[in-house]
Amino acid sequence: MKTYLKILLLFLLISCVEKTDSKTVVLDKQDELTQFPYQEQEFWKPEKAHLKIADEMLLQAFTDNKDEFRVTQDTISPDDYYKQLVPYLNQKGERIIYINGLCKSFVKSPIPEERVNELGEISAWKNFFYVIDDGGSCFWQTEINIDKKEYFNFSVNGP
Repeated sequence: MKTYLKILLLFLLISCVEKTDSKTVVLDKQDELTQFPYQEQEFWKPEKAHLKIADEMLLQAFTDNKDEFRVTQDTISPDDYYKQLVPYLNQKGERIIYINGLCKSFVKSPIPEERVNELGEISAWKNFFYVIDDGGSCFWQTEINIDKKEYFNFSVNGP
């Protein structure tokens, strides 16, 4: 009986631990976003509930735009990508999260001069907003209006 209780308590403790996504980063410092297209906008700090809305809307965007990825695999998911999130306020004061998707092969295959972290990823992806021309389905962008719970400007880079 004691063993059963210990297992139950261990399970409860593990299930209460917050799990973070090591492939997602919030970039909310304007000085580090020299290439971010909305630099003039005010940044805001998203809470967990806002990130959950962004995840739900991003999943919807992927479902609605699967053909844009021009890939042969049956399923493609936001979880397949590293994501840079930039929260900003639009001109109406609505909370927007700009999401920049980077594929694993880009983050895990750095340019020779680029520093890598202990996971073998380019270190800069967590601090530097990347603007990539072309690259196909390896890169995509979208924006999520947190207040309206909708996505817009979804695009996948060209070949």
